[in-house]
Amino acid sequence: MTPEKIKEKINKIVQKITPDISEQIILDARKKAYQTKKEKTRSFSWKPALIFAMSCLLFVTVIVNKPATPVVAATISLDINPSIEITLDENDKIIEIIGKNEEGISVVEDLDLEGYQVEAALKVLIESLLKHGFLNENANSILVTVDDEDITDSLMKMINDILVEDNFDGSVVCQNLKDNPDLVKLAETYGISIGRAQLITELIALDETYNIEELAKLNVTQLNLLLGNPENALLGIKRMGQASQKDYIGEEKAKEIALSSVGAKETEISDYNIEIDYRHRNIVYVIKFVYNNIEYVVMVNGTSGTILECEQENKQYKYQYGYNNSSGLDDENSGNNNYGQGSSNNGTNGGKGNNSYGNGSCIGQKNVKRIALNHANASEYNNYRSELSLQDGKRVYCVEFEANNRQYKYVIDANTGEILEEK
Repeated sequence: MTPEKIKEKINKIVQKITPDISEQIILDARKKAYQTKKEKTRSFSWKPALIFAMSCLLFVTVIVNKPATPVVAATISLDINPSIEITLDENDKIIEIIGKNEEGISVVEDLDLEGYQVEAALKVLIESLLKHGFLNENANSILVTVDDEDITDSLMKMINDILVEDNFDGSVVCQNLKDNPDLVKLAETYGISIGRAQLITELIALDETYNIEELAKLNVTQLNLLLGNPENALLGIKRMGQASQKDYIGEEKAKEIALSSVGAKETEISDYNIEIDYRHRNIVYVIKFVYNNIEYVVMVNGTSGTILECEQENKQYKYQYGYNNSSGLDDENSGNNNYGQGSSNNGTNGGKGNNSYGNGSCIGQKNVKRIALNHANASEYNNYRSELSLQDGKRVYCVEFEANNRQYKYVIDANTGEILEEK
């Protein structure tokens, strides 16, 4: 047998005894690949879909259950020296309380009053003001500014009742916020609240001699003292209680000083009246009375007790020529100090200061003061004295004061306002 035949026969025997599994291997491999692909397909399609669906559900749940933003129904501002702003919802519950200045922040920073009824929140807030010493016997006034006039009266009574309950002798001043865009700028310029800016501008509208630079320096209790002056009665302002005078000499002491300055006893005077005002950069007492047929107006420094001004008018001289104010010139709020022994000027004219008020009416102390101060170009002055007297049968005002580092003396015609003499 040839070698080729032997090789062929061996191959046939080997093939016969060795199983052919290649096809099975290929088939198994294909099945395994299909299974793997199926598992991968299942893994990468369902998990992300499930995660996405759950995320959407969570998002919708948060949106649906999120509380609605509260609607502000009213805003209340409280001023003592701290300035505090309170916002209320339609159910009179607190939305937010914020301090509007450094002192206000120190009062509210530890208070969590969101959701409280306004009365309960105000009680906590006022007790905090008392605890911090911002409300005390010297500074006892609260200015309340409200943008909803429907709650003004109830809010004012609420605060007053809380003060009474806390045995505190306080005063509440309440006003409704007016639509005035200029107030925001004024408040920013002078570092005060909008409520105080509104109150000050209304006081200035009543009395042009006030200025915002000076009144902006006053605290709420001092402004409240000015509101107690009948001449500063403001429409729409409501007050409860009396502003404290503990920082000042008081009305009785001021009265004693004024009467002593002219040698009068209380039993010898009539037509007595006392008012509090702001002059010469001070809280002052303006005392008016009649003594020995002379009308006096004495202005006393509320802190030191010094007499700042004294005006006097002899009633006989004042009214004997049919005194009236028909020219529309008022005779109020000047204040002065006894001119002394009068000036013996003989009414020489010199043609100075011809103001021609005319009609035989006495021009009054306020206009005399304006004429003299304007002529001296004096915006600030001290020791002002004025006296209505007769010289050579003519009614004149004798005026003297200190200004511009010198002393001024004038004799002014009481009928025309003409400056008859100056020194």
